[in-house]
Amino acid sequence: MLTLRPVLSTWEDVLAQLRRTSVSWKGNPLSERDLHTYTEAIVLCALHLTDLSSRLDGIGTQREIIAWAHICASLDVHELGSFLSDAITLLRGIAEPSSYNWFKRQLSGTYPFTGAFLSPIRRAFKEFLENPTAEGFYVCYQFLSFLTHLTLKDLAIDLEDEYEELECYLQSLHYPKSLLTHMNNIMRDWMKDFSISEENFRPKHGPGAVAELPRTATVLDKYRYLGTDPLIDYVFSKHAGVDVTTYYAYPPARWERQSKLVFVPKSMKTRRSISKEPATLMFLQQGVKGVLADYIRNHSFLSAHIDFEHQEKNARLAIRSSADHRYATIDLSSASDTVTTTLVKAVFRGTPLYPFLVALRSRTVELPSGKVLRVEKFAPMGSALCFPIETLIFSCAVEYAVRRAHATNLGFFPSWRVYGDDIIVEDALFEDVILTLESLGFILNRSKSFDSCARFRESCGGEGYDGVDVTPLRISRRFESVRGRITSGHASQYEGLVDLANSSYVYGFSLLRIWIIKSLLDYPHGVPLFSEEGHGSLYSPQPDNYRAKHRVNTALQRGEIQVVVSRPRSQKRDPASSLELARYVETLRLISQREGDVFYPDDKVQVLRGSRQTKLSKEWVMDPTQGFACLGLLNSLQTEP
Repeated sequence: MLTLRPVLSTWEDVLAQLRRTSVSWKGNPLSERDLHTYTEAIVLCALHLTDLSSRLDGIGTQREIIAWAHICASLDVHELGSFLSDAITLLRGIAEPSSYNWFKRQLSGTYPFTGAFLSPIRRAFKEFLENPTAEGFYVCYQFLSFLTHLTLKDLAIDLEDEYEELECYLQSLHYPKSLLTHMNNIMRDWMKDFSISEENFRPKHGPGAVAELPRTATVLDKYRYLGTDPLIDYVFSKHAGVDVTTYYAYPPARWERQSKLVFVPKSMKTRRSISKEPATLMFLQQGVKGVLADYIRNHSFLSAHIDFEHQEKNARLAIRSSADHRYATIDLSSASDTVTTTLVKAVFRGTPLYPFLVALRSRTVELPSGKVLRVEKFAPMGSALCFPIETLIFSCAVEYAVRRAHATNLGFFPSWRVYGDDIIVEDALFEDVILTLESLGFILNRSKSFDSCARFRESCGGEGYDGVDVTPLRISRRFESVRGRITSGHASQYEGLVDLANSSYVYGFSLLRIWIIKSLLDYPHGVPLFSEEGHGSLYSPQPDNYRAKHRVNTALQRGEIQVVVSRPRSQKRDPASSLELARYVETLRLISQREGDVFYPDDKVQVLRGSRQTKLSKEWVMDPTQGFACLGLLNSLQTEP
C-alpha cells in the first residue's frame, strides 16, 4: 500500500483537475452529478489501463495515460460514446492482419480525435492488427469496452417521437401468410400439452415498478391495486378453472388496462424505454410465466434449445464457436419492442397458451407527456411475458428455417439455442435464419452478429476470440460517483462499488480495486466487510477485518465485528392503511413454494413491510473467520466416534 500511495495521490489530483473541466453532452454541460460520475469513470479507466501496463507491453507510461484522461474530459460525451461503439464494431471484425494506420483511417474521418484517444495503447493496437491473437485482442477490447456501460442520470433526452415512430412502423408490418402458417403449426405442436390449473398456477408480484405506484413501493403495497375484468375472469375460469381473486388479499380494486412508459438510463449516449404494467396484469403475468418456464424445462424438445435459468450455456457455446466456427451468433435491435400483437396472435393461435396471452396485455400506454397511445407491440420491456414470449417467437423462426433447409435438401442443422434475442444457430443456417427474421420485421444488429467470417463471437454476456474468453470488465450501469461524500442514503452506490471492487480482483486490476476500496473507507460511520465469499462484501482470500471493532457475543456464542451493511429503510406504520392482511397472504404464498416443512429456526419466512429503499447501517455481524472456525470445530466433533 505504501508504494501505491504516490500513485493514488497523483490520480486524486487528476480527478480534482478533471472536475474543474467543463464537460458537455451534445453541446450541453453535464449536471454536477453526471460530471462527478463521468470524470471518476475516466480515472477508473485510466487506473485499469495502468494495471494492464504492469502485465503487458504496448501500453503507455503514466504521463501518457494522464494526458489521455484530460483528452477524454475535453471530448463531447455523446461523441465519445459513439466512437467507442464504432471502434468496438471495427475491432470485432478483425480476422486478417492489417495495420494501425488502416484502423485509424476508418474512424478518423468521423472522429478526428481517434489518434489522440488511442495514443496510450497505440503500440498494443499496432501489434494486434499486424498479428491478430486472442491476447492482443483482449488488451485492445478491454480498453475500448470499459466505459461503454457507463450511464449518466440527468441527460435531457426525449424519446417520445422515436417511440411513436416505432409504433407506426409496427402497425405497417405485413407478414407472409405461408410463413405464419408454418410457424403456427410448429407452435401448436410445441404447446399441445401446455395447461394452467390451480395446481400449477402461482401468481406473484414482480420486483419491478407498476403503473399505479412509485418505484419504491413494496410487494405488500401492490396487493391493494389488484383487480379483474370480464376478459380475465372468462379466460381463467374457462381455460384454467381458476378464480384469480382467491390469490388476492383484498376485494378487487378498480384498475385500468394501461401501462405507463418511462425512460431509464442505458448508457452515456441514450436511454431505454420501460413499460410499467398495471399491478393486476403483472401479478397474473408472473403466474403464467412460471407455468410456461416449468413446461419448457420439462419439454423433451424445447429443453434442449431453451434454458431460462442457465444463460451461461449460450455464453460457453459462443466462446467455443469463435474457434471452431461451427455456430454463428445473431443479435436483433430493439427485439422486445418489435414483437407485435399481430405476430403473437398468428403464431400462438390455437394453442392452450393463446387465451392467456390475449388476456394479459396492456392495450394502451401513457407517455411521459401524458399522451395515451394504442400499442401494437405485444409485451414491451416491463412485462413479465416479454422475455419468454420473444424467446419462443425467435425459437419458432429458427426451427422453421431448420425444417425448410432440410425439406429443400440444403442440409439438416438441428442444433440451435435461443435466450431472449440472443440466438445461436449452426453457421450454415445463418443467412436463412436472418432472412426469416427480417421477413417478420425484425432488424438485425449486424455489429453484434457473427458468422464464420469472424473470429469473434458474443452471446449472453460471454465474448470469445479464437476460442479464448475475452469478456472484458465494464464499469457497471449502476455506477455513480460518491467519492468523498458517501452518506447512509447511498446504499445502492455503495453496493455497486463493492461489486466493482470484487470484479477488479477477479480480473487482476489491483490498482483499480485499491482505489475503490479507498472510496468505501472514506465513509465516516463504519468500515466495509471483507470475507472469503464476497457476496455482499469485499472479497479477500484472508479476511482479517482489522479495521473493524471486534467483540465476543456471549448470548450467541460467537465472535462479531462491527461493519457497514445495507438494510431496508424503516417506514412509519399507518394503522389506517395497515397491510397486515397482505403480509399474511404473501407469507402463505412463500411458504407454499418452499420444499419441506418450516420447522427449524433457519426456515423462517420473512415478509418485510418496509420500503424497498435501503440505507447504510453500522451493525454487529458474525466474524467470517470465527464462523468458519466454529464450523470446522463442529465438523470435527461430528466425525468423532
